[in-house]
Amino acid sequence: MSMTAYFPFTEGHAGARGGRSKWTRFLDAMIEARKRKAEEEVARYVQHHWYEFPPQIRDELVNRGMDS
Repeated sequence: MSMTAYFPFTEGHAGARGGRSKWTRFLDAMIEARKRKAEEEVARYVQHHWYEFPPQIRDELVNRGMDS
């Protein structure tokens, strides 16, 4: 399962160098870290509560690749 967030302010001009600014790299790292943490928490929750889900939900999770 993959969650994505869009932050248009990180797609700015990086200046004359043509590379990404330190600020943009910092924001990207922060966003990526939070994304990983959220995905880990969801996976942990699904793993611990797998049998509490109705069969239809379990089937959908299996189809999305989150089976336990």
